[in-house]
Amino acid sequence: YAENVQGLQISDSSFSENNSRWGGAICVTNMPGLQISNCLFLNNFVSDSGGAISMVSLNGFLIEESYFLNNSAINDDGANGGALYLTDSNGILKNSIFAKNEAHDGGAIRVTDDSDVDITQCAIADNIATNVNHGGGVWAHDSEVSVTNSILWNNSFQDLGNQLNSSTFSVNYSNVEEGAQGMGNMSEEPGFKDPRGNDYHLRSDSPCINAGLDLTEYQ
Repeated sequence: YAENVQGLQISDSSFSENNSRWGGAICVTNMPGLQISNCLFLNNFVSDSGGAISMVSLNGFLIEESYFLNNSAINDDGANGGALYLTDSNGILKNSIFAKNEAHDGGAIRVTDDSDVDITQCAIADNIATNVNHGGGVWAHDSEVSVTNSILWNNSFQDLGNQLNSSTFSVNYSNVEEGAQGMGNMSEEPGFKDPRGNDYHLRSDSPCINAGLDLTEYQ
């Protein structure tokens, strides 16, 4: 747990088999500039929000090159964000994989309370929300979420496909099962190497390779 710490950086680390009420592995609040890179979050659990990470009132966070697998937020009354719970926060999720996470609301990611989140070059797949129509992949409420160059596939709520749940999503140049409005989107089997073996990198014949927006001009 960290609070009011400026510029916290976490890299090249693994977090597994942790449990808590908030943020199974990491719980952070009221801090600017959090950076998490090249980390693994595996089999973490909470009874409330953020199976792997809970973020409250964070300004300018960056999570990149990280893997969130089999994390969960579960209790009888409902819990939020199997991998991530973000409230009153803004930042970027980049080049990361969210797979086989589970929660009552937002199987992989739950975004709420005036948050603003950019999801770019991420794979969000095989996550489950146990609440009807509450975002097998991502659920956002009173927030803005932008999705670019990403894959949302085989996420579900109660065994029915549901990748995104919100009217505040902007989705472009992404592969979304069931499709999505926006520029350059597609809906084709993404060609993960071995999802049963938890390898969500793309095969060489994946239709997603070179299909996204070239972001180098914006960097």
